[in-house]
Amino acid sequence: MFLFSLASAALIIPLLINSRKSEQVNRGGNSSIFGSQINQKQKFSCPKNCFCAHSTVICKGLGLERVPKTIPNDTTKLDLQGNRITKLYFDDFIGLTDLRTLLRDNLIQEIENNVFEDLQALERLKLDKNRLRSLPANGLFKFNKLLRRLDLSQNELWTISTEQIIGPTELVTLNLDRNQLHCLDSLSLNHWPSLEQLTLSSNELDLASLPKLRTLKLGDNPWNCDCRMRWLKRLKVANQIRCYRPSYLFSRSLDKVSLKQLKCSGLEKRGVTGSKRTCRQMDGCPSVCTCTQVGGNVSDINNGVDVVVDCHDRQLRSVPVGLPQNTVELRLEQNRITQLDANSFSHMPKLVRLDLSKNNIISAHPETFKGLKQLNSLMLYSNNLTDMGDQLFKDLNSLQVLLLNGNKLKCLRDGIFVGLGHLRLLSLYDNNIKSITEATFSPLKNSLQILHLAKNPLICDCNLQWLVKLLRSRPLETSGARCASPTRMERRRVVTSSVEQFKCLGIESLVTAGAGKCLLDNECPEPCKCNGTVVDCRLVDILNS
Repeated sequence: MFLFSLASAALIIPLLINSRKSEQVNRGGNSSIFGSQINQKQKFSCPKNCFCAHSTVICKGLGLERVPKTIPNDTTKLDLQGNRITKLYFDDFIGLTDLRTLLRDNLIQEIENNVFEDLQALERLKLDKNRLRSLPANGLFKFNKLLRRLDLSQNELWTISTEQIIGPTELVTLNLDRNQLHCLDSLSLNHWPSLEQLTLSSNELDLASLPKLRTLKLGDNPWNCDCRMRWLKRLKVANQIRCYRPSYLFSRSLDKVSLKQLKCSGLEKRGVTGSKRTCRQMDGCPSVCTCTQVGGNVSDINNGVDVVVDCHDRQLRSVPVGLPQNTVELRLEQNRITQLDANSFSHMPKLVRLDLSKNNIISAHPETFKGLKQLNSLMLYSNNLTDMGDQLFKDLNSLQVLLLNGNKLKCLRDGIFVGLGHLRLLSLYDNNIKSITEATFSPLKNSLQILHLAKNPLICDCNLQWLVKLLRSRPLETSGARCASPTRMERRRVVTSSVEQFKCLGIESLVTAGAGKCLLDNECPEPCKCNGTVVDCRLVDILNS
């Protein structure tokens, strides 16, 4: 049986140039132009800074943000790898009817419909090492009947349905390694009688039946060994699979698990009822999650009823795509999410409660929570946020509970709480916040009822007097926040200190004057003691003696 390894495949660049064109190639410069005097649809033009020869166009590592517009029409091989292309537009490859090979390694997040329509001669397509989270629903490859090798590895794909990849009839190799796949339709694979190699390592799969597959590589997947895995147990690959869930089967090899032990809950059984289960039907609820109707009853999540989606503790590395639009509560706590992208939740306008706690989130796009006008509770505690910008919460007009405790926040920017006029509980407990400006806090003064500020190294100087005045009039702070500096205020409770004690000596006010812009002056060096303009480092000599 023929096996083709995409990892070892390399683009062979022609070294000899047709004598008819050799005089037209600028070998010493950054660009080459074929037939510059010919003016037929720019047939022989070469994109700036690219290398063109023998129907091959190489635009590798040029920092391009879009596919070049002047690609020769007779191009058969196009190398665009190592650029910064984020989106493929529908007209990017118009006229390239001879193109057979198209390469990889960019930042592609979105592909428009019918982008490959003119590429009817395409045989090899490498879209690996990008940031694709989903494919167009209407058949991205439906015009590419001759496609033989398709590489979609090292993306962020969650599901692949029949509708998304139907088209190629001669596919031999399909590489889906290192995505976040939870579902792959067997129906789509049945359209490829020539398929010889399928690699699915390092995904999170719940597979439908794959009866015509010849070679299957399944390593490093956190398998959920329930009733949906029974068909895999009957294959020779069962010894490759180790169960991750449920807990009583953890680390067990699938070939050592009995059919009776592969059980499903009511929701999962409903998912496998009948023989035509597809990933498209599951798009409303990724298989790694559990979706239930509000009230606890299992129901059709696509019929408009309010849905609670539970994806907690699933080792997820990003927010799932294709979640139900009618989701009112989403649990994503205890995963491995490191960043939040723009519009991650914008398709769920009914969302009321969102739990992102206990992940590894270090950054969030300013439009992460765009459109969540009904969000009431947001849990972001126990992450690794250091700065949130000043636009992150701007759309959350209904927010009442915001938990940011247990992060690494160093500051709060002016404007971060603008629009949060209904916020009642704010927890900033256990961060690295040293000062907060009155302007930052101003939008919350009328609504806030509970504030947690303890376990922050607060600098209790004149720039924090406003907080003491507020807490004297309204006892909001209930966590026992204490001052960390200057020395004269060390360990004093904020709520019991007087306004007069929050003062600045000399130029002390400059240290925290820029807190609203996350600009703090140099800290007092350890193990020195600082008081006003005096820095006492005598302790250094004692420690070193």
